[in-house]
Amino acid sequence: MEEIGSSWLPSAPEIAELFSLVEREHSARQESREAVYDRTLKERVASGLAVEGLRFEGEVREGKETALVFNAERNDSRFRPGTRLRLSRGDPRKAVARLELLSDRFDGKLYRFRLSGAVEDPRALDTAESWVLDEDLFDLLETQVALLRAAEKVGLSGWLAGSEPSAREKQGPVRSAFMEGLEGTMRKAFEGAVSARNWFAVQGPPGTGKTHLLARLALHYAVEENARVMVGAVSHQAIHNALGEAYCVGRRMQPIPGLQDLLADGFYKLGASRGHNEGLPEGVRAVARLSLKRRPVIVGATVYAAAHLAGGLSSKKAPYDAALFDEAGQATLVLALGARLLGEKAVFIGDDAQLPPIVELPSEEERDPRAKASVMAHLRQRYGEPLMLAESRRLNAGLCAVVSDCFYGGRLGSTPEAAARALKLAKRPRPEFEAILDPEKPFVFLDVPHEDCRSSSEREALWAAAIVLEAVRCGVPAQEVGVIAPYRAQCNRIRFLLDNPRVGRSQDLGGGTSSGYPSVVCSTVERFQGQEREMVVISLTSSKPAYLWRLAGFLFDPNRLNVALSRARTKAVLIGSRKALSGAAESAEADSPQAAGFQAFLKLLSRAHGVDGRKGPPQATSSAAGEEPALPLGAACFEPGEAVEHAKYGAGMVLTKSIQVFDGVSEWVNEVRFADGRTRLVIPRLSETPMKRLS
Repeated sequence: MEEIGSSWLPSAPEIAELFSLVEREHSARQESREAVYDRTLKERVASGLAVEGLRFEGEVREGKETALVFNAERNDSRFRPGTRLRLSRGDPRKAVARLELLSDRFDGKLYRFRLSGAVEDPRALDTAESWVLDEDLFDLLETQVALLRAAEKVGLSGWLAGSEPSAREKQGPVRSAFMEGLEGTMRKAFEGAVSARNWFAVQGPPGTGKTHLLARLALHYAVEENARVMVGAVSHQAIHNALGEAYCVGRRMQPIPGLQDLLADGFYKLGASRGHNEGLPEGVRAVARLSLKRRPVIVGATVYAAAHLAGGLSSKKAPYDAALFDEAGQATLVLALGARLLGEKAVFIGDDAQLPPIVELPSEEERDPRAKASVMAHLRQRYGEPLMLAESRRLNAGLCAVVSDCFYGGRLGSTPEAAARALKLAKRPRPEFEAILDPEKPFVFLDVPHEDCRSSSEREALWAAAIVLEAVRCGVPAQEVGVIAPYRAQCNRIRFLLDNPRVGRSQDLGGGTSSGYPSVVCSTVERFQGQEREMVVISLTSSKPAYLWRLAGFLFDPNRLNVALSRARTKAVLIGSRKALSGAAESAEADSPQAAGFQAFLKLLSRAHGVDGRKGPPQATSSAAGEEPALPLGAACFEPGEAVEHAKYGAGMVLTKSIQVFDGVSEWVNEVRFADGRTRLVIPRLSETPMKRLS
């Protein structure tokens, strides 16, 4: 990146506003991190910002790289692969090493952490005294300011101001082999993006296929325009999902000149971070650098990584022909400017009715709408409504009607195939669960009265676990059930009950296998964005009036409610204390900052089928040991723990088995760690070089 002079100040008012914003956010992050380090270790661990009690197991050779392995009895952290960490005895300001998390896995007894980083003598880590991991601060200010400086130099302030429309003055018909099968607003969006002058924006509500659209566009530009294509997003996982979708779409397409060559050696993930490259889809190669002359290619990268490796971005010639940005509803304007600088054309695909950008600002600025404005919201304000994908391929008719009415002004509908879907049960639910799991009632509110609960509710946790167990007993695959709660404490409790189904504070939830249902994902809304499940159970948890009011902007945020509900294809079960929740919502002033959220929640309640949960969940039963509900998928997966061999990647160990949707089709997916230390996602049915079990 270009060097920054400390005296540089932007002259364009639009750039100056962003410059001021990133400086204030930088200061807020620094102050927040220092405040975290001032807290006690117990407080940091409880907040998910640290892990204590780590023991060093040793250094492991993985191909040409090494990894440091630690174990701990407990891990309630929010750390993900790629998180930068400080290793210390408890004071992060006195860290003995700065490391990067590669993975953390629970083996049934301990959590095992693989870490990379420089340690002068790893043997010195093997001591009787335990270690602590704290989250480190990653400073992006210099890169952000460099992007703003380059954007001003090439004249992008006009785009921010609203003086650069996207459409061409003259357009001819768009012809592309990659339009085959696209209909309705999906086809219009493809045509609009291809024919646009320098940029284009598409709003993609839940399940409308925005990542599929991005995949089709990426393949079109690369194959039919011999282009260098960058695929970006806010998170590395979203980039991996987009690359995986593009690769799977390409594999399913009929023979097209140039496509097979691209699939064989044209998909890359850019960046040197080992942790951020964990879980790459099969067919995508991780590289630290890539020649700027190579074409055609589809390259996944964050804006910051791509900008750093491209060098200066203040010239008129961008390093990529097209920059496609997925999940653009979470992209700040600084990231959007980066995408414009990196691509001759930038296409933003996202939804500002879902989760907004994550920013950290002083409390007095948190309510300023400009502070958390995404590029989608900004373009809507400056250039009018973006083209909206109006057909959901995920939500059935009942769920789509609720989501459309509450969050999209009635403009969203389901495709005929999706509209007709209903929850499929192999067995009839027991009487206490009949109304909850009734396929004819896609949206249910289970009223579980309680009071004075803050970030955890035992009654709701027991119900959530019981519903999951009953759904699985009735034939819903465990991988197709998701549980969402707003707080980490509630997620941990529900996860514990699912992993230990015989354990319950007030009653026995067990029966059947003692291993529970670890394949049921239980997490916060943030971790679920971009995912989907056949059935979703949502625990709202809180019932203490003062707590509800203090966190109303978080708990009742329309964007968060939208994301939580719209993860489901056929069934969503909302659990909460109706009296406490509706009481808080109905007492809100019409002009209060929380009014929109309260109104959205009350509207949701009015659309849900109510079920009385006062008696508490009955004793649950589960499938017989080893029994797994069948799914109509083309091929089975390998089981976690199995040793396998891949013709391209060599020997490996299966870590997980899951169901994911690619190109609109549910597929079994294995996550496999191979001998080179890399973790890759492999779809057995589509794998060009099939895996086999090792005896």
